[in-house]
Amino acid sequence: MFEYSYPRLDANVTKGMNHLLKSPFSIHPKTGRVSIPIDLDSLGYFDPCKEGSVPKLNELCQQVEQLPKQNQQNEDGLNEKISNKQKAKSDFNTMLSGEI
Repeated sequence: MFEYSYPRLDANVTKGMNHLLKSPFSIHPKTGRVSIPIDLDSLGYFDPCKEGSVPKLNELCQQVEQLPKQNQQNEDGLNEKISNKQKAKSDFNTMLSGEI
């Protein structure tokens, strides 16, 4: 429905319903590149074909798939820190009770 109601800006956009609209975060159907807002001051240096300058949909999907693994690693590290603190606290309490 949005495809037909969105305002078309030029002849090519009007003819082709899958033509990339220049709205932020739209995805080009052939290249998979994501349209991003850019800083107008650095417009002369911006090269959308340069690797890493514009995100691609498959790269974003890979990052999303890696999030649970990263979260698990962070939780494991946090759990290890907590268990180390608990052991240190237990050792400290044992030391205090032995001295009293």
